[in-house]
Amino acid sequence: MPGDAADGRRNEGGEAQIGAHQNGEILDWTSELNEEQRSLLETKGWKGPGAVLESYRHLEKLVGRDKIAIPKAGDGEAWNAVYDRLGRPESAEGYEIAVPEGVQRDEAFEEQMRGLFHSAGLTKAQVAKLSEGWHGYLGGENARSEQGRIERAEREDEALRSEWGGAFDRNMEQARRAARSFGDAETIDGLEEAVGRAAVFKMFARIGSAMAEDNLEGEASESFSQPGSVRSQIVSLKADPAFREAWLEHSHPGHQQAVARMAALTEKLEILS
Repeated sequence: MPGDAADGRRNEGGEAQIGAHQNGEILDWTSELNEEQRSLLETKGWKGPGAVLESYRHLEKLVGRDKIAIPKAGDGEAWNAVYDRLGRPESAEGYEIAVPEGVQRDEAFEEQMRGLFHSAGLTKAQVAKLSEGWHGYLGGENARSEQGRIERAEREDEALRSEWGGAFDRNMEQARRAARSFGDAETIDGLEEAVGRAAVFKMFARIGSAMAEDNLEGEASESFSQPGSVRSQIVSLKADPAFREAWLEHSHPGHQQAVARMAALTEKLEILS
């Protein structure tokens, strides 16, 4: 056809030649491109207009997808919009923090952490993962702490057993009896944490021994006030296993008191005889 017209022939690479023809010759379709554009063609490896158009078609598909532009640092409003699109709840109350079974919920702590999570732009999934992680860590720390407490108690019990010798079981029983009379379990645990298990049991053992001595003194006073009952009191005391143990065993905490009581009764009996 005469004049300039679109030519439908193809080049050696099979790409359609688009250009004007003059005097029956196809003009180079890249002839009007600048150096930068020619360099891009070489970099991309485009062999003809068809390859360029195909690349552009794919680019349009990508541009049409849901994308989030990264704001500049310090642009709080823009970053808040990004956080919201990523899945941050509308408010701090939207976070669900799971607490493992057996763990006491700390609502004040959780409220403060929710606010921090929201200001940091965290999603619900991220907070759930963090919650799982820190509860796992705290659970491990609590287990290690409890194991350490048990081991310390065992060491202190062994030290007391070595110190008290054969009186260990009796002293421990007196300590427990006094502890039941004067303190609840929580208070005793607090004392153990503050001064140590050995110190607490020594203290309560002394209290228990004093309680036993007071009982013995009270019984003795009552007996002295009854004429003719001294001998029967001596017989009764000798038949009492608890008194006999204190009276005969030198290591018993109430030994001196029991000896003094028996001596007083014996002396009284001699006077009355």
